[in-house]
Amino acid sequence: MQDFAATNPEQSLTISFTLAQLLLTQGHVSQACDILRSLGEISHKPGVVSALVTLYLSLEDRDTAINVFKESINWYKKNNLQSQEMTILSQQYAEFLLKCGQPEGAAMLLEEMRKSDPHNAKILARLISAYSQFDPIKAKEVSHELPSLGDVSDSVSVDNLETTSWSMGTKYVKKSGKSEPSPTVKTTAAEGLVKKKRKKKKGTSCNKKRGISIVMNIAYPIF
Repeated sequence: MQDFAATNPEQSLTISFTLAQLLLTQGHVSQACDILRSLGEISHKPGVVSALVTLYLSLEDRDTAINVFKESINWYKKNNLQSQEMTILSQQYAEFLLKCGQPEGAAMLLEEMRKSDPHNAKILARLISAYSQFDPIKAKEVSHELPSLGDVSDSVSVDNLETTSWSMGTKYVKKSGKSEPSPTVKTTAAEGLVKKKRKKKKGTSCNKKRGISIVMNIAYPIF
């Protein structure tokens, strides 16, 4: 397959993915990773990077997983590609470093991201989380840049809330202010309640049958 891919470049990508899949099914994880890392710019796509990181972690090779992130982010920087894909990779890398117990590296990366998007609350929150693990003073300093509660509440319409609340209150007042219904009305209501109970009982039995059929399908799947 490798020889065929070399002589048929227009199909090399599909063949490479197929070959990687075959190697994985045979338990050759390292070789499959080598194939995925030899795909040129495709190797730096978020999906491929995610697959590589997962595979290297399965091999308990955290350092190589970190290098995969570094190489991909550096590739985007080298080619001046400030795209959504680079943003996604940077966010994933920062989260990965935090989970790996490397808050200093995560903070450096998040500081770079903050330069391009200084008012991003999510980046600020992650940065505070990172600094809090090794520099509490810096974490407190960055926390002052978070949007205030007043800024957040500006997007909430108080008038709409008051109108909704008042309309609900009006309905409640109207209901509570009603006079005692006549015996005829009470009887009708009671009859309606009995009918509803009967319907509920029927519905419950249907639900039981449906549940049994679902369990049967799970236990004996139809192919």
